[in-house]
Amino acid sequence: MGDEADAAGLNAAEQARALRAQAEAGGLRFEAYLPSDLATWILDKIARGVFASPSEAVFVILDEQQELEPHADLRQEALRRTLQAAMDDPRPGIPADEVMRTLREKFAAPQPEPAVWPPRRPLDRSSLTIGDTFWCSDQQWCCTDIGTRTLTAIRIDAVEVGSTDPASRRFLTRTEAEAEGWFNRPPYAVAEVVFDEYDQEGCSLESDPSTDAPVPGPS
Repeated sequence: MGDEADAAGLNAAEQARALRAQAEAGGLRFEAYLPSDLATWILDKIARGVFASPSEAVFVILDEQQELEPHADLRQEALRRTLQAAMDDPRPGIPADEVMRTLREKFAAPQPEPAVWPPRRPLDRSSLTIGDTFWCSDQQWCCTDIGTRTLTAIRIDAVEVGSTDPASRRFLTRTEAEAEGWFNRPPYAVAEVVFDEYDQEGCSLESDPSTDAPVPGPS
């Protein structure tokens, strides 16, 4: 559908309308270019463990933007603070002609090739060992057993502590769950899940939230 839209020479609005039904059913993949300041900001976040990959960063940031969109007052307040911070900046201003000259020189100069984040590595069960971690959709798992065609794993990025009272249910982060011994083996305090051959096709060694692969239920 995307190639058909490009071939038809559709503008952005027309292409969005042409792709909407397919995107509603299966999501949307696209390429994104980030200028150097945004690129280094995201890479620094990944290096500190905030995000697992650029695709996860885009997923999280767009999700936050979607949640913020109905709240015009909050968006206006954020804009006001940004403008106020710029006005309060003690550094001397830069004359407009100097800004334009710098921009012209920048765009006239040869542009270096952008860095490219490598594609996610698919799950290779033949090289997987017990204790290795992998991702299925946006969930991280730890392999606990490997069969002839299946593998068993426990989810480790979050743990839901159940209760008969819904109000008493809570989620633990990986760090909290590890500290409380939820992943001590064996037996595990969390449910083990069996991934068959079809489930494994949607798994990878890196996080990729744009892949909405179904996660099998507890065994």
